[in-house]
Amino acid sequence: MNPPQYFQDVLDRVTMHEKDAIAESFRLHQRGVEAKLWSSFGLDKIVVIGSFSRGTVVKGSSDLDLMAVLKREEVRWGNRYKSSKRVLSQVRERLAEKYPSTVVRPDRQAIVVDFGQGRETVDVVPAYYSRQFQKKYGLGQYPIYKIPDGKGGWKETSPELHDKFFLGEEKRSQGKLPRLSRLLKVWRASRNAAGHLHSLHLELLLASSGICVGPKTYATCMTEAFELLSSRRCRPLRDPQHWAGLIPAAASAPKQAALLATVNTSLQLARRALEEEGNRRPRVAADLWAKVLFG
Repeated sequence: MNPPQYFQDVLDRVTMHEKDAIAESFRLHQRGVEAKLWSSFGLDKIVVIGSFSRGTVVKGSSDLDLMAVLKREEVRWGNRYKSSKRVLSQVRERLAEKYPSTVVRPDRQAIVVDFGQGRETVDVVPAYYSRQFQKKYGLGQYPIYKIPDGKGGWKETSPELHDKFFLGEEKRSQGKLPRLSRLLKVWRASRNAAGHLHSLHLELLLASSGICVGPKTYATCMTEAFELLSSRRCRPLRDPQHWAGLIPAAASAPKQAALLATVNTSLQLARRALEEEGNRRPRVAADLWAKVLFG
């Protein structure tokens, strides 16, 4: 098998389609979780964010991320804002009431509901509206929300703004950008250290780099993505939309170091695969790509 066909076969296996059974399971979980949140809290809205909103879901390893935008009075106590840990605890308690036989646990910024023994996970991120962001040059306004920062406080985010940027770059890449993201998420899921790589960092880095633009093979795009991560040493990314500051690749310095070591190992394999493809040894190249993606 040659590398182009190999990559297409992998994408065919991991891409979630609307009629897939697992997609229907996620829809059922989403309806149940949202119904409980609406009945338990004063909400402005619930927004699908992350891989599902950007079209980069990988079957078997992606979570459904829901941002529950609470009314301001839900996150205030008197004239102060509640700690985000307290709000997370309240969300966990309400969801645990509905799903007593399912693991419902905190995970830094979200409450995780492990449906399907962790294979169909729903993450609920509590949030509240903070302010409106005005993009320059008349490109529109986007809401900014506060979400838990993992330490008890709150930090700003704007999923709609980042999704708009990513989807715009998807068009410029003629659809290659989300497919490359899926391939790298397959790689990420196959290695413990690579699992430290945050999806938002990965996808904004790919979108802002232009790696997917032009007539390039997936083999070339994968190699260039590893080269970019390596050359940047997996350092935090400055928000390409110029408002959110730095977006980390990993949650801590030790995790960043472990991630970088895995990136460098994969980069060497990717370069060997490209070389074998250039030497007209496509089966050897495809075998090397299998080692890159699945270890």
